[in-house]
Amino acid sequence: MGKVIENSDRGLTINKGLAWTILSALVLAGVWVGTQTATMSGGIRELQNDLDKVVIQVTAEADKRDRLAARVRSLEAKSAARDASYAHLSRGMQDLQSQLGENNRLLRQLLQRAQMTPTR
Repeated sequence: MGKVIENSDRGLTINKGLAWTILSALVLAGVWVGTQTATMSGGIRELQNDLDKVVIQVTAEADKRDRLAARVRSLEAKSAARDASYAHLSRGMQDLQSQLGENNRLLRQLLQRAQMTPTR
């Protein structure tokens, strides 16, 4: 077999077999790189679509959380108002009890005085 690569005055010379091997390798490398690029591009698109779906879900969950928080605040405000109403009612009932107790005391005093005074 003769020399595969020669150096001459005209430059580098390679034989046909090596030239075809190099050309085939370059074509195959180009096809492989193109396939990998297409596969990666498809994967990137899928990841972007998945990311968009996740962003939509996160936004929906944040909206639900905000609505729930507003509802809880509303219930807390109603509960605080109800507690204030019950406290006011409780104070009123305590006042009534003390008034009833005072009335009972006065009635007992009147009854005792009425029993002490002789009847004519």
